[in-house]
Amino acid sequence: ISETGLMVGSEAVIGLPDTGEVKKYNINAQNNPGVVAMSDEKQTLIDASIRQTSTTTTLSFTKILDEPDEITIDGNGLGNFLSAYGSSNALGYHSAREPYSLDLVSGGVAENSTVTESPTGAPVKAPVEQVEPEGFESAEMVGQLEGSTLRYRVNVQDEAANGQDTLSVILTVPAVGWVSFGISETGLMVGSEAVIGLPDTGEVKKYNLNAQNNAGVVPMPDEKQTLIDASVRQTSTTTTLSFTKILNEPGEIPINRIGIGNFLSAYGSSNTLGFHSARQPYSLDFASRGVGTLDVKMQSLWKAHGWLAGIAWTFLSPMAIGASLLRKFIPGDALWFQIHRTLNILVVICTFIAFGLAVTAIHQETPSGYDPKHFNPSLADGHRTIGLVVYIFAGIQAIGGLLHPHLPKKLEADAEVGEEQAPPEKSAIRKAWEIGHRVLGFGLLGLCWYQVSLGIHVYSKMFNSGNDETAMRVFLSVIGIIGGVIFVGFIASKFTNSKTS
Repeated sequence: ISETGLMVGSEAVIGLPDTGEVKKYNINAQNNPGVVAMSDEKQTLIDASIRQTSTTTTLSFTKILDEPDEITIDGNGLGNFLSAYGSSNALGYHSAREPYSLDLVSGGVAENSTVTESPTGAPVKAPVEQVEPEGFESAEMVGQLEGSTLRYRVNVQDEAANGQDTLSVILTVPAVGWVSFGISETGLMVGSEAVIGLPDTGEVKKYNLNAQNNAGVVPMPDEKQTLIDASVRQTSTTTTLSFTKILNEPGEIPINRIGIGNFLSAYGSSNTLGFHSARQPYSLDFASRGVGTLDVKMQSLWKAHGWLAGIAWTFLSPMAIGASLLRKFIPGDALWFQIHRTLNILVVICTFIAFGLAVTAIHQETPSGYDPKHFNPSLADGHRTIGLVVYIFAGIQAIGGLLHPHLPKKLEADAEVGEEQAPPEKSAIRKAWEIGHRVLGFGLLGLCWYQVSLGIHVYSKMFNSGNDETAMRVFLSVIGIIGGVIFVGFIASKFTNSKTS
């Protein structure tokens, strides 16, 4: 039973011959996990059965027309339906599928259908083309919106809008939560405008998207709330946002009915407006009636930023510290120092490049005329502000390392070969520098480990990657292994020194 003739968002009665089971299902996606049996209290079929001969399978049942939270079947009108069968008794991909419509009053079919005769002389309703709302184009969404269906229609000189051109939209998503359809010049959230439906109240309004938080999602003034036939509806597994919007309105982003427009849709994990569980920018070509992905190119910058920062502070920096602490186990004249210095230089280079990528990404994500708020502590859980602190102190640490006060000549020579000798004693400046260098080094490492873990969660939220737990396990494993080896080696070196003494 379907509102549109499409699979996703429909409800079905499915019979499984091997078990004789006949149940009602919600169709949430075009795969087996998306075909979900309704709860036991909704299994209200009467005289349901599934029978087979050597060549045929017959599904029989009686269903109540109007049941709570289910698609209603109009016993006095036209209904959209969808039937399919498989190539085996195991539920899987269909070998045949067709949408069709039935007029339950006249016993006829949709206007563009045909009626044939069965061998018994009973009328058979032949399948027809997929049924869409009249004049609507349909697109199965991709990316994070996979499983969602967008239907749209341009209405030229729409009488409902006093002769202005309008766009009608029906967006169905495979979730029970708030839904939004955004109009964008860039494909980015900030600076866009959106129609948002809130199912708990049934409210559908136009909003300005001024920031990536709830406070920045602001309803337009009442005089701009010009939507026509706006509604938001839910089943137990889907939410559908419907509305008609005037294409060109004063002070709003225009939609070109004969060109390509950039749009942005999202939905939440609950009916309360908050962070999206899925979001995807895309383009609509109203001339060719096509839907395209819209690459806003920020994800690649953020991914490169994360990799560089992660490599610098998860691997390079601990190894640099380890080379210093375990210098007695590293052969060669001053080899430990060369390793320590080289790795730290790479840490600073990676950190500076990562910082530049983040600044570039934020700048490109911010529409012209808006404040990018590069280092605002209230954004990204403070990740931006911490990044600035790391950038500054990593630079200070690098400069301090290059301009360090030298050891007395004999100590300097001994240090380069990893030997410890008696005085001449280090100067007070040298001692202070060593303490400061070590404190800042370990402090930066600890702060950056927190920053990397925070970045993993921020990236997952920004792009709904869903991989934050895996990434965190890898991160913790790497620093645990490297840190453990360094700690054991350091204790061993101290024990060796004590035994020698």
